[in-house]
Amino acid sequence: MTAQRRRGRLPHARDDHFMRMKDAQIVATKALVDVQEM
Repeated sequence: MTAQRRRGRLPHARDDHFMRMKDAQIVATKALVDVQEM
């Protein structure tokens, strides 16, 4: 993340290292399934 934090917000896509991971996939956890159902 950049030096200046954005309090209460997700990082910009350019600062989010998960966005640059090749072949990354979502893991279907119970919490994720619960949120999708809501």
